Amino acid sequence: MVLDTKSFDGDLQMFRDAPGVANLAQLRLQRWLIDHGRSEHPPAGPPAGDLVDVALASRSTTAATE
Repeated sequence: MVLDTKSFDGDLQMFRDAPGVANLAQLRLQRWLIDHGRSEHPPAGPPAGDLVDVALASRSTTAATE
């Protein structure tokens, strides 16, 4: 049996799925829940990562149209 080795990460010693498109609506909901103290767990820190700029731009565009 031959396994597909292109999705195997030797550093992690595991197979990985290709990254998909992030669901920004789901991320906004999660952030809202955390910001309003309604999450199951407290936030580990401030928003961070590649999608923060996208989310902030989306939020400022939405606020400007209201």
